[in-house]
Amino acid sequence: MEVMDSQKEATKNAKNRKNERGAALVTVMMVSFLMLVAVAGLLLEASMTTGNVTDATSEEQAYYAAESGIQSVIDVLRHSPRPDPLIDPTKIPLPPDPDADPANKIDYRKAVDLWTSNKTCEKSGSTVTCTDPLDNVARLSRWIKYSDDYPDRAVLGESYSPLNGFAYSVRVTDPDNTDGLVVYTVTGGIDDGTGNYPASRNFGATTIAYQAPGEQTIDASTGPGTGNIGYFRMTGTGAGIPGVDSNPDQLPRFRIVILFSKPQNTSIIIRGYIIPPNASSPLKGETSTCPRPVVSYLFDSEGYIAGGSKTRLIGTSPAAPALGCTVEETKDNSTKRGPYGTYLTGYLLQSAGADVDQTFNVSITRPEPTRLLIRSTGYGPKGARKELETIIQKNYFGGLGAPASLTLIGPPCTRLTPIAPCVKGPLIPLSTDFSFAPGSASGVIYSGKDKQLRVFVPPIGLTNNENVQTVKNIVRTFNGHVYGNVENVADELPQWLQNPANLNETVKLLKEAADSSGSYWGPSSSPPNSGVYGNWSTATGITFVDRDLEISQDGGGILIVTGTLRFKGTFRFNGLVLITGKNGKYERSGGGGQQGILAGSMIVAPYDPVWSVETCMKDSTITNKLNCYLSPSYSISGGGSSDLMFNSQNVTNGLGGLGNFVKGVAEK
Repeated sequence: MEVMDSQKEATKNAKNRKNERGAALVTVMMVSFLMLVAVAGLLLEASMTTGNVTDATSEEQAYYAAESGIQSVIDVLRHSPRPDPLIDPTKIPLPPDPDADPANKIDYRKAVDLWTSNKTCEKSGSTVTCTDPLDNVARLSRWIKYSDDYPDRAVLGESYSPLNGFAYSVRVTDPDNTDGLVVYTVTGGIDDGTGNYPASRNFGATTIAYQAPGEQTIDASTGPGTGNIGYFRMTGTGAGIPGVDSNPDQLPRFRIVILFSKPQNTSIIIRGYIIPPNASSPLKGETSTCPRPVVSYLFDSEGYIAGGSKTRLIGTSPAAPALGCTVEETKDNSTKRGPYGTYLTGYLLQSAGADVDQTFNVSITRPEPTRLLIRSTGYGPKGARKELETIIQKNYFGGLGAPASLTLIGPPCTRLTPIAPCVKGPLIPLSTDFSFAPGSASGVIYSGKDKQLRVFVPPIGLTNNENVQTVKNIVRTFNGHVYGNVENVADELPQWLQNPANLNETVKLLKEAADSSGSYWGPSSSPPNSGVYGNWSTATGITFVDRDLEISQDGGGILIVTGTLRFKGTFRFNGLVLITGKNGKYERSGGGGQQGILAGSMIVAPYDPVWSVETCMKDSTITNKLNCYLSPSYSISGGGSSDLMFNSQNVTNGLGGLGNFVKGVAEK
C-alpha cells in the first residue's frame, strides 16, 4: 500500500510542474541580459576612461607647449638672435656678435612696442601700422618664427597639425604700464677746492654760479623728450680761471645731480670741468679740434644711463652752438692735458657771454620696462589648449654692474671704530692698507670710454676721497695712460655694492647660479689653469672660483673670485670680473710683448663675512658702511701691457644669463 501511495504522489507532482517548463531558459536569458548590461557598462566606462586619459594627455602636452612658449621668449631676451627683418638694416655688425649695434638687439622696450616686436609693423612719426592683423599685439614675430600654414602659432617639431601636433603663441605686455613720463629734480654746484660744491665760485675777475631748475616732467612716449638741468651764469670775461694751459690739476670741477622719481627712484651724477678761454689752443676732438674761444664746460660724458632711460646732453641756449664737441685726447697726438697726468675726454659746450644765463638741456629716451608679462598659449593634439601667464624680471640681482671701468671699494685701512687706529693682525687677520700699483709699462691703459655708446665713465672709481687722492698722485707719474677722471663713486654704487651685507647676499646668489651651471669651484678644488672661463667671443657665461685663481687665457661673461686673482702672461676677458672675499685682490704679471685685455669692468671689493657682515654692519657707531669693507689691493707688475676698457655691452651680455628670470607661473 505504501508503494502505491508513493507512485500516486510522484505522478501528482509531475503533473503539477508542467507549467514550470522553460523557466530555466528564461532564467538563463535574464542572467545573460544582466551580464550583458554589466559588460556594456564596463566597456562604456573603459572607453570613457580611455577618452579621459587621452584628453588629459593632450592637455598635459598643451601645457608643456605653453611652457615652451615662455622659454622661447626668455631665450630671445637672453641671447638676442638676429631679428627678421632687421629693425635698422644700416647698423652693423649684426647679432649675435657681442659688439652688435643696440638698434638690432632685443630689450624690454623693443619686446612690447609693436613696431620693434613684430615683423609686419612700421612706424611713421607716432603712428604704427601692421599689415598682418595678428601683429596688432606684441608677439615677437620679428624674433620668433611663426608657422606659414598656421600663422597664429609657432610650431614645435618638424611638422604640425591641430590633431596631432604641438605649437604655441605668445603675447608680451608691460605689467607696470611704464609710460613715457620721466620726472626729476636737480641739484648742483661748483667745487670750491675742498670737495664741497656751493652754488657759485669766485675766480678773482670772474664769478660763475649754477642755478638748478624746478621739478621737470618729460613726456617721452612718442620719442625722446627734452628737459632742463639748470644754467650757469658768468660774471666777467673768464680771466682768473685756472686751466689746461697752466695748471690742469686746478681745473674747476662742477657737479649736477639728477634725481629721478619716475619711472623709478634712481640718479645720475653729471660731472665736468670749467675750461678757461684760449682761442689759439683748441682741445683735441674725436674727429677734429674743439675750439674754446670763450669759457667752456667740458662734461665728462655726453650720455648717461639710468632707470631704463638714456640721457644725452643736447643743444644749449642762447649763444652756444646747437651741438657740442667730443673731446678725446690720445697718446698718439696729444700731451696729457688733463689733471693729474690724465688725458682729457668728454663733451665740450661753449659758454654764453657775460651775465647771460647759459642753459643746459638733456634728451631723455622713453624708459624701458623692468618687468614683462608673458601670456603663452599652448596647443596640443585633438584641439587641446592651455594658457600660462608669467612675470619675467629683467635682472636677477637688481642691476648688477659698476659705475667705473675699475671700481675699488673699501677704506684706506680697517678700523674697529670710526676714530680708532688702523687694525692689522689677530683681530682682523687679513685686513691690509689700500694698495694701488697701476703698472710700470707704457702699454698699460685705463679707459672709461664705452665702446658701444657715447658714454664716458670714470676709468678708475673709488669710494673715499683719501684713496682717490692716492690714486691721482700715483697716476700722475706712472708710464701708462688714463683716459678720463679718477673719481669718488661712492654715491653711484648700485644697491648690491653699497655695503658688505648686500654684496654677501649677492655672492651667495652668484654662487648658486654658477653651481647650477656646473661652473663652481670650491675652496678645496683645483680649478683649471687653462681653458675657457665663460665664452670670450659672446661675453657670456658665469664662473665662480671660491679660492685663489691664477689663469692665462680667454674668458667671458661673469667671473667671481673670492681670493687673489692673478692674470699672467697674455689673456683676454669680455665681461664683468668681481674679486671679493677675505683675501680678495688683483695681481697681474707679464713680460714684454705679453698683452692682457679686459673689455667690460672689474670690481675689487674685499670683505670678511664674519667681521664685515656680523660685526661692523651691526655697529651703529660706524655710519658709513663702506668702511665695513676691507681695503682693496690692485697690482700690475712686469713689462707686459694691460688694457682695461669699459664695455657696457659685454657687461650686459654677461648679465644676460642671470637676467630675465621667471618669478612664477599661473595657469589660466
